[in-house]
Amino acid sequence: MRFEELNWFDVESYLEGEDRLMLVLGACEQHGYLSLLTDVKIPLALADAASQQTGVLVAPPLNFGSSPYFLAYPGTLSLRVTTLLDLVEDLVRSAYGQGFRRILVLNGHGGNDGARGRLFELASQLPDLRLAWYA
Repeated sequence: MRFEELNWFDVESYLEGEDRLMLVLGACEQHGYLSLLTDVKIPLALADAASQQTGVLVAPPLNFGSSPYFLAYPGTLSLRVTTLLDLVEDLVRSAYGQGFRRILVLNGHGGNDGARGRLFELASQLPDLRLAWYA
């Protein structure tokens, strides 16, 4: 079950009985003959499969990551590491503010690993936030 399939009333109802959310991080970068969004498609497929079995909601994926080393390849769009860290923190803070307390981050791109440290710092600041990182 994905955000884009719901409206805000649906999410409000979901939060009445559930506090789990899956957040997918990826990148838009070269992968030879594969899709530029390979690093999004794989973890999103895992999130969808898990959601079908558990009913846990899947947030819209972050299609961009930190990929400065591939900028010479057309189609690669990269975030600065600081932008990525702030963006991921803002997303988690937003979700937390709405009532999500258990958040699984599915990361499909190694360049995003810096966000893990930022999120675990955040978890120590926000009461009862439980984060899990899968890469």
